[in-house]
Amino acid sequence: FHIPDKRIPLVPNIGIIVGTESVLVVDCGLGIESAENVLRLTRELAVGRQIILTVTHAHPEHGFGAQVFRSDARIYYNSAQRDYLQRSGQTLLDGFRAGILPEGQKHLLDGIKLTPPHETYDTAETVIDLGGREVRLRTWGTAHSPGDQIVFLPSERILFAGDLLEERMFPIVPFFAPMIGAGDID
Repeated sequence: FHIPDKRIPLVPNIGIIVGTESVLVVDCGLGIESAENVLRLTRELAVGRQIILTVTHAHPEHGFGAQVFRSDARIYYNSAQRDYLQRSGQTLLDGFRAGILPEGQKHLLDGIKLTPPHETYDTAETVIDLGGREVRLRTWGTAHSPGDQIVFLPSERILFAGDLLEERMFPIVPFFAPMIGAGDID
C-alpha cells in the first residue's frame, strides 16, 4: 500500500508492506497526527500481524511521529540513523520549528519526543521476511543525511528511496561530495 505525497512539500511517500506474518511501515510522516493516521491504517491492514516501522532517514517529515508506534510496533533503523537521531534530532526539530515549516504547520511538531529504535542493524543490508514477502533494507551511507536507507522489495521491484530520489526536482544531498571529502563517506 502506498500513501502518496501528492507533491505537497514536507509530506513524504509512505509505504505499508503487508506479509502473512508482519507488516512493515516505511516512514510515518511529520508529527503525531500524521503518524496516528498511518498507524490507524496499518492496524486495519495488520490484524494479528506484527508491525515494524522503519524510516528512510531520520528527518522530521519522515520519522518524527515514531513515538506513536513505540508500543504497537518494533522500530527498526540502521545504526547510523539512530546515531544521527541522537546527535542531531533536537537540532533538526528546532530548525523545522524555527524556519523550515510554514507558520500554520509548526503545531504539527507539538509534543514530539525523539524516539530511538528498539533495534538496529550494522550491516550494509539486512533482509526482513514479512511472511511471503522479502524486504531488503540497505544502508546507502551519507548523501541526504547520515544513514540514508533504501527499502527494496526485490520480487515486486518496488523501491522506497526517501529523499535520495526526487521527482521533478533535484535531490538535496548536502553531505555528498564536494561538500565533504569523498573519503568521509562510508
